[in-house]
Amino acid sequence: MCGSGVLLLVLVGGNALLGTVAYPHGAVTEACSAMVPKHGGSTSGTNSAPYKVISNSSIYSDGDEITVTLQADSTAFRGFLLQAREVGGSKPVGTFTVTGGEAQLLTCDGLAGSAVSHTSKQDKTTITATWKAPTDGNPKSIVFSCGVSGAASRVNPGQARAKPT
Repeated sequence: MCGSGVLLLVLVGGNALLGTVAYPHGAVTEACSAMVPKHGGSTSGTNSAPYKVISNSSIYSDGDEITVTLQADSTAFRGFLLQAREVGGSKPVGTFTVTGGEAQLLTCDGLAGSAVSHTSKQDKTTITATWKAPTDGNPKSIVFSCGVSGAASRVNPGQARAKPT
C-alpha cells in the first residue's frame, strides 16, 4: 500500500438538474458529462436529496477497492448514474464492478466501467458498486458523483467527496 491516502466525506447536494429524454434501461453515455440519468418530465429537485452516498473506507491508495452504496432515505429511486472524478475535474477516474441485475457499467470518456447506471425503471432502495482506484502511482482527491431520479421524476444530485490526508 502506498503512503498517500484519500479521506472520503459524504455530501448530498441541493440544486437539481433537468432531464429531457427518458432512458428506462440506463445505458446512455450522453448522461456521463452532466451526471444526470436523463428522464423525461424531470423537474427541479428538493433542497435535500432523498438518498445517501456511502463508502466503506475513508482512505485509498493505488489499486485499492472501495465499496460505494447508494441508499434511499425514505423514497425509492428509479434512475441513477454514479461516477468517480478528480475533484474539480470532468473526466472519470478508476473503474467500477457491479453484481446483481439492478446496475450496469457504462463507458464514459472512453474509459470502460467508469460509471454505474440502472438497468430498469423499477424502484430501488439500495445499489452497491465496487470502485477500483487507478494504479498510476499518483492518488488524487476524488468525488463520487451521483445523480438520481425518483418515482416523482425528480432529479437530485449527490456527492461523496474524497481528499488527500
